[in-house]
Amino acid sequence: MKILLNTFRDQIRRECHAPPSFYPEDLDAWYEASWQSHRSHIRAAGPEEQVMARSFADEVAAALADLSPDFRTVVLLADIEGYSYREIADLVECPLGTVMSRLARGRKMLRETLREYARKHGLIEG
Repeated sequence: MKILLNTFRDQIRRECHAPPSFYPEDLDAWYEASWQSHRSHIRAAGPEEQVMARSFADEVAAALADLSPDFRTVVLLADIEGYSYREIADLVECPLGTVMSRLARGRKMLRETLREYARKHGLIEG
């Protein structure tokens, strides 16, 4: 009876610490819902903030949309959702090294895509 009880407790503990279920095909729907939520938040800001935020948000959304789905998934899970590398590897079912590589390359692609926008608006020099 004690073994059964301990096994049950261990199972409950594992379920409590397990990351939530994630299906890569649901990422686009989540991204779209998140984007709509962001747009409604922009409407609540003042006029100047609306213009800047909308412009920046559109640029970032376009840059994210240009990424291939593999890179976009990893970047969104890491930088927006805050998952650890190990959790992302489990969610997308690929090795940890692949997640790290995709994240580094995805961030680099975003940085290159958004560099001109940042220069134009004085966010970086050069």
